[in-house]
Amino acid sequence: MTIHNEIYDAYWIDTNGEVIGVNDTHIATIIRNPTQFGITTEYINEIAGSLGGVRELRDGGTARDVIMAELLSQGWVRVRKSNRKNNEYWTIQLDSKVITEKLKTNIQQWSNLVVGINKYIKTDEVRIINLKQELIYGGGCLYSEQSRILDLHKTDFI
Repeated sequence: MTIHNEIYDAYWIDTNGEVIGVNDTHIATIIRNPTQFGITTEYINEIAGSLGGVRELRDGGTARDVIMAELLSQGWVRVRKSNRKNNEYWTIQLDSKVITEKLKTNIQQWSNLVVGINKYIKTDEVRIINLKQELIYGGGCLYSEQSRILDLHKTDFI
């Protein structure tokens, strides 16, 4: 999906680096087009059924977490703009067990893309979290003239 010069509050980055703008929630985007994520409606229904039903998906329950963890374990990246206590920042969620140079490149390309659309967000803070939502990188910004903070090829997450 091309993001048409828009900044979204959330994204998926696939294993090939394609950026998918999320209009509502990450799980709703998956449910709407499971084949884009390499899964089937049957898989979603099976997970939801075994863990409490469709409501589990919408309400941020275990079924939602299982499906998203599966995608992250395959190298997908979940990105969202967060605003906590008037502090805005980007949260990038990934599976720290599958960090590769390709995954780092995909994140860097996303950063370049969104900064290219809106140069005013280049100083936005970035936090990278793992599946357990534990911080594994923080304090940097999307882009700096002096230092490409998201030049993750130089970053050791572990």
